[in-house]
Amino acid sequence: MQRSGLMRSSVVPFGSKSLFPAGKPSRQNMRSVVHIVDDMADQLHFLRYALEQAGYQTVFHLSLEDFADNISHEDAKAVLIDVRLGEDDATDVLDFLCRNRWKADIYLTSGDPKALEISRRYAEEIGLKVEAVIPKPFTGKQVMERLARKRDGLKDMFSQLDIVEAMREGWIYGVLQPKLDLISGKIKSAELLSRVEHPEFGVIPPQSFINQMNPEQNQTLFMQHVAFIRRHFETGAWNSSEFRININIDPINLVNIRSRMKALAAEAPDLFKCIVFEITEESLSEVTPAQLKNLYKMSLDGAIFSIDDFGTGLSNFSRLSRFPFSEIKIDRSIIHGSSGVSARRILVKSIINMAHDMGAKAVAEGVEAVNDFAFLREIGCDEIQGYLVARPMKIDKFFAFVSDYNSSDVSGVTKPAPVPDAP
Repeated sequence: MQRSGLMRSSVVPFGSKSLFPAGKPSRQNMRSVVHIVDDMADQLHFLRYALEQAGYQTVFHLSLEDFADNISHEDAKAVLIDVRLGEDDATDVLDFLCRNRWKADIYLTSGDPKALEISRRYAEEIGLKVEAVIPKPFTGKQVMERLARKRDGLKDMFSQLDIVEAMREGWIYGVLQPKLDLISGKIKSAELLSRVEHPEFGVIPPQSFINQMNPEQNQTLFMQHVAFIRRHFETGAWNSSEFRININIDPINLVNIRSRMKALAAEAPDLFKCIVFEITEESLSEVTPAQLKNLYKMSLDGAIFSIDDFGTGLSNFSRLSRFPFSEIKIDRSIIHGSSGVSARRILVKSIINMAHDMGAKAVAEGVEAVNDFAFLREIGCDEIQGYLVARPMKIDKFFAFVSDYNSSDVSGVTKPAPVPDAP
């Protein structure tokens, strides 16, 4: 592998003699590192300026060898990889990241849309998640907008917090993201999501705390969701079997939750009518015979189940047929940009047809583009969920939004999404 001599990796930001002031870096003065692997890096000074003005430290690499020699996982926020790198390409860099258990965000860039899609699919094949693909030519602002979706330093922040304290102090709260029924053009359901708002760190992404909960804490959060639904949706105008709320359930809790839900249903007979229990496709492979039995028992009790994040696991028709589900939610990684990518169009259409053949609804997650919406409506998708309809929002905003939306004579799916209190 030949190393280019145009530019060596630079680890010092503009106007600085060192990365950190004297002493151990604090949370306030620590700068997140963005690595850029591009054999044309000498033409990307505009990108370096934009990123460093925004507080990031940039490290440029002209080749995979240069990247491998100088990479440091510490404080790395992201890597931006050009698909074409002379003798190497993005697949070689992705292999390197996989071997070294890269944890920071991955972005791909190229002027060739087909090459971008091939590289993204390869990343998924080896177990890496690509946050976004950024077509060339791009501006510094476009890259900044992508990075802005991930707040600095928050991914691992919750490991330093006490989850029990967060529950006790009320830092964890619920937000709702509407789901649009494509047949009626009305919002008839929503997904209940969790957020944490820490008094010092602000809003923390859900994956930063949910993945660290033990089964008991996860069950406690689940029961808080159920209590939330009972409080807001069992009475008044929202007490309707036609309006349903999706909540996630961990299969490990199926045994204990079933008995508690059955007791609650005895007090509130309509409770099962307004809840859809989501189980991720990935977790289906871990369901034990005892958990599967209770899943069937809950179905007999009247519970409705949904397979979430479908397309991220290795499920097949035979495995799916074992589970009594009524809904399949197609993961955003497949939906996003599906209208313009032939392979994804075929995949999405196949999943929707399979869901219908199995007597289930098909829901598309992460719908952000009008073209994707039109494509999904054309091929018979039942519901969509995503920023094109609305972002997750607190309960008071949710009630007002749904009332206005459903009373409108004109579909609002092409309108800008509202800016809610909770991201």
